[in-house]
Amino acid sequence: MGFAFNTNSTACGNGGNAMKLGSVSLFALAAAAATIIGASGPALAGSYTLITPYVSTGTTTQVLGINDAGYMTGSIADASGSALGFSRDPAGVYTTFSAGYATTGRNISNSNSITGYATDATGALMTDTQFQRSAGGVITTLVNPVTSEALHGIAQGQNASGAIVGDYLYASGGHNFRHGYEINGSTFTDIAASTDFRVKTTARGINDAGIIVGWNRDNSTGITQAYVDVGGILTFFSDPNALNANTTYFEDINNNGLVSGEFADAAGLLHPFLFNITTDKFTDLTPPGILDYFAFGLNNAGQVVLTSSSSPDNYLYTPTSTAVPEPAGAALMLFGFGLVGQVLRRRNRTA
Repeated sequence: MGFAFNTNSTACGNGGNAMKLGSVSLFALAAAAATIIGASGPALAGSYTLITPYVSTGTTTQVLGINDAGYMTGSIADASGSALGFSRDPAGVYTTFSAGYATTGRNISNSNSITGYATDATGALMTDTQFQRSAGGVITTLVNPVTSEALHGIAQGQNASGAIVGDYLYASGGHNFRHGYEINGSTFTDIAASTDFRVKTTARGINDAGIIVGWNRDNSTGITQAYVDVGGILTFFSDPNALNANTTYFEDINNNGLVSGEFADAAGLLHPFLFNITTDKFTDLTPPGILDYFAFGLNNAGQVVLTSSSSPDNYLYTPTSTAVPEPAGAALMLFGFGLVGQVLRRRNRTA
């Protein structure tokens, strides 16, 4: 079953004014590319492997990121609320590090660079530290490269060219705002679906073609929708099974057009999934008999790390078939999206 999706894609120009594409959706353009590359075939089959946790009494391991070589990252929390970030090699050896009281690694690149965030004992994102840790262990605090101001929020996605995406929080006019961002060298790009402080936008993943995914929450309606951002155009997606169309998240995207994420059912339990943005194909990744899992990290082989806030177990999902578009097909998909991206721009770039 495919996603129900909003046929109106949003683009915001100067001042954040929303513009609509009307009945023309990015998916309609992607369909042409999908026709060229062919359908993805049946839903992916796969296996689930329990990820051995960090061995230390009283700790809980959450695995949140994976790269193509099988290195992983995440956090190791103890009962006091403090936490260490980690890099886990393919043999299962953990290397821990700290960037603050409670440190969380959210993404690990193919060069073993880790992005994430660290809070103090209050756990507040409004005053936390976002960081990038090199393969050699050097931790750098992330700032807006234009203003040199510290970013507070969550750093997550990275791509091969060094672009980083995440979200940042700031106060203005008596209100607290949460916007997504992309840092690419000396350029900082604000990502927001609306200038309304009640609308919270995050950025969670970016692939080598520069396609960004994340989610957008409108606190005035209580609805959270996932989005794909191509060339500055946001296209929104909702719960694929109509169990609860109010809460859908995208967390990561690979170079083959696969997106990982989760949606909440009517009971609030999370269902992890893979979604193919070129063919509108959805694959449920819920481990057999287990609910309430996030699907954060995703690599180019289609492997996904699954973690839960209510269970101590983490799983690695590995597909047994590779029914995904070839890189050339993904490029055609990007070309289809890019036709609109050349006309309408939503994100505010500052060089």
